[in-house]
Amino acid sequence: MKSYREGWLGTLLDVYEYVLRNYQEFLQKISSQQFSRKINQNNIDPEFSSVQLITAHVLYCGYTYANYLRRSYLNLERKNVSVVVQSVGNAITALNDLFGYTAETLNALQRIAIQKLKMPFKTSWDQLFDCELMLEHAIVHFLRHQHQIEKILAYQIE
Repeated sequence: MKSYREGWLGTLLDVYEYVLRNYQEFLQKISSQQFSRKINQNNIDPEFSSVQLITAHVLYCGYTYANYLRRSYLNLERKNVSVVVQSVGNAITALNDLFGYTAETLNALQRIAIQKLKMPFKTSWDQLFDCELMLEHAIVHFLRHQHQIEKILAYQIE
C-alpha cells in the first residue's frame, strides 16, 4: 500500500515527487545522443535547444523555488547552485539531490503557521507568490518542460 505524506504541504510534496520521478523516468528513455543534441529551429530559444540545457534549467529553477520558500518563510541559508548536467545519469542524480533539498525545505515549513505561509512574496520575474502557489508552479515546471522535450525529440526525428 502506498503511503502518503500528511497535510497540504505533504500532499504537494507527494505530487512534486511524482512529477520529478516521472521526469527522471522520461529522461532514462532518452539516448545520450538525444540528450545532448541541439536542435536548430527558428522558433526554439537557443537556451532551450537541447534536453541537456532544458534539464539544467529545470534543476536551477527547482533550487530557486525552494530558496524562495527558505528565504521568505524560514530564514534558512539558501543553497547557491551552479548546475552542470553532463549526462542523463548525472541529471538523475542531480534531480535526486534537488528532491532532497525541496523535501527538507517543506519539512521545515510544516512548523510554520498557515497564515504566514499565505503571505505573498515577490519573485525576480515580478510576480507575487505565496507558499502554495510557488509549490504548484514548481510542479507544473517539470510537466511543462517534459512536454517541451517531447516536441524537441519529435523535431530531431524529422
